[in-house]
Amino acid sequence: MMTSMAVPADTNYFMKLGFSTYFFKPAITRYLLKILSLPLSDNDFLLQELPLITDHYLTEVKPEDMDISNKNFNECRLLLVEDNRINQKVARHILAEFDITPDIAVNGLEVLALLKSKNRQTSTGKASYDMILMDCQMPEMDGYQATQAIRNGEAGEDNKAITIIAMTANTMKGDKEKCLASGMTDYLSKPIDPTSIKEKLFQYFAQSSVNELGINQATPILETKTIIKVPQEVTAAVAAIVNIHIDDTKPEQLVIWQRYEFSKRLNNNEIIQQKLIELFLEETPKKLNELAKSIEQGNNILQHEISHKIQGMSANLSAHVLLQYAKDFNHYVKQPDPAQDIVEALFQAMQLSYQLLEQELKKH
Repeated sequence: MMTSMAVPADTNYFMKLGFSTYFFKPAITRYLLKILSLPLSDNDFLLQELPLITDHYLTEVKPEDMDISNKNFNECRLLLVEDNRINQKVARHILAEFDITPDIAVNGLEVLALLKSKNRQTSTGKASYDMILMDCQMPEMDGYQATQAIRNGEAGEDNKAITIIAMTANTMKGDKEKCLASGMTDYLSKPIDPTSIKEKLFQYFAQSSVNELGINQATPILETKTIIKVPQEVTAAVAAIVNIHIDDTKPEQLVIWQRYEFSKRLNNNEIIQQKLIELFLEETPKKLNELAKSIEQGNNILQHEISHKIQGMSANLSAHVLLQYAKDFNHYVKQPDPAQDIVEALFQAMQLSYQLLEQELKKH
């Protein structure tokens, strides 16, 4: 029973009517999966007479009480399409939690070649992969173009209906519609996390039973906060254009690095966290240098591509200040004839936020 009612008598009332469970609307994915997990599980505790399953009961059920095995997921043939090394590492680590080792492609052309090669090798009449996680912004051939080519049969007839999940850092209105319009099956916002990945595996990968979302909860929140002074060149007028809210008298206190969020996304794995931090500190200065050169050249297309990469890298590190400035920069340079002084001012804000972030990351 799905109900918007919430009074103390509800439980007895629904039990007398013969319902096995009820929960309040709007429905939450996590609760729906738990509700399905309980009656479908073959664990011994379910041989007992079940209480009425309510929202409260679901929060009390421990993961070990239900079958949360990932044994079916290790059979998933998955292709990860991502050109950014940091994003690759994050995705591979999350997939490893479900015993999935993906193949990797870095652009749409590699995807098509890999699908055709796999198709020739197997000749089983089945798709080359069970699922593709497809980045949208890539060099040579982006995710939209690659998906359209696959749907048009350019990777073989057997792959035309393959499940393609878009991964994009864009959060602008219409992005999801653009993904679906290109032929993608579904949509994931970056940075991806274990919960969202597992939901898509449940939804699109065939399995023998429905399992509960067994994502470990992390330890108390650890956040690093630093006051960000925006360069004087970024005036109030500039801020209005690019949606930056500035108060010179009371500088906004923004979170430079949300360490707890970063740790939680990687299931508190200290080793992979350290590797990603080291890679981020190695790669980001290179991207900022490339961005500086593209600004000198006045190449707005290149500026958009590079800032998009920095945006994705920052999101995976939970570096929210740099992420916000990268988004602002990215959105602004997509406008017709962006003003050079505003572009330079936004870039200075990105540089400053990276310098502060670098200091915090090196303390880790």
